[in-house]
Amino acid sequence: MSDRDQAKDYHTAMSSKPSAYELHQYLEHRRKPSDHLYAVVDGAQNYKLAVGSRDILGEPLRPLFVKTPHFITKKGPYLVRIKCTNRYPEYMKLWAEQLGTNTGMLFFSSAWPKLVREHLRTIFKVFDDQGAMFYFRFYDPRVLRTYLPTCTVKECREFFGPIRSIFAESANPVQMDHFQIGQSAIHLEEDIVQECVAAENAVLERV
Repeated sequence: MSDRDQAKDYHTAMSSKPSAYELHQYLEHRRKPSDHLYAVVDGAQNYKLAVGSRDILGEPLRPLFVKTPHFITKKGPYLVRIKCTNRYPEYMKLWAEQLGTNTGMLFFSSAWPKLVREHLRTIFKVFDDQGAMFYFRFYDPRVLRTYLPTCTVKECREFFGPIRSIFAESANPVQMDHFQIGQSAIHLEEDIVQECVAAENAVLERV
């Protein structure tokens, strides 16, 4: 195979969505020992992924809508704790397959689900100057990458609460937007998942 063909194959691989294993490796390289992996999933976009916390991971359903009719709850966002059970690869495969559909976000937090859900519900409901309530689709990657860069440090801290890092697909699903709170408001890294995984694995092989 010529160098040109090799370069073409590499470019093709890097222009495709990451696999479940690549997504797993990307997240694991950024996980701290105290971190739990969570997601917020839009039930209207992918109900199977939303209820996968129950059907695949054996976790209780944690909708952000409370005391609403089932047909509304079903179409709303769900908090999912992604545990490393024997069916974890099956759930991550669903996550990898949905990249490009703006279905939700992944994040790390050391807090337990009850506290995380309480916090997410506080940022899910917002009020305008007249006191009217609206639901804020913060978990939509398109909203995240538009909203977070405009926030002050104070606003970022209020938004993140017990969350340490947020991961959401970029406009190009090959890339992952990685949001953290920096010294001057939000810190954003736009990572091509396969390139990050390949580079990080190469470093580990040299150690």
